[in-house]
Amino acid sequence: MRPLLLSLMSSAVLLAAPGCVSIGNRSGERALFPPSACKAEQYHGFIGAPLAATTLPVGVRVIEPGAILTQDYVPTRLNALVDARGSITGFRCG
Repeated sequence: MRPLLLSLMSSAVLLAAPGCVSIGNRSGERALFPPSACKAEQYHGFIGAPLAATTLPVGVRVIEPGAILTQDYVPTRLNALVDARGSITGFRCG
């Protein structure tokens, strides 16, 4: 009985796994949102500046080294990438 249960559980995981994969914009696919849906290009002037001395809009997600993040993709969400010294290294949508 136990091997059957393990087999059924393994099958369920394999069947559910494809639904967990995020689909990116591969060549030939039309993007649902423009690459700059979060307007990241407006903030490139802040790259290299200390995060503490920078005023960013409310809702910006700051991503520090080793940060644990949710895997949800929000095309209109602005992410600020920060290095270990607290300097902004880049911006991206998601």
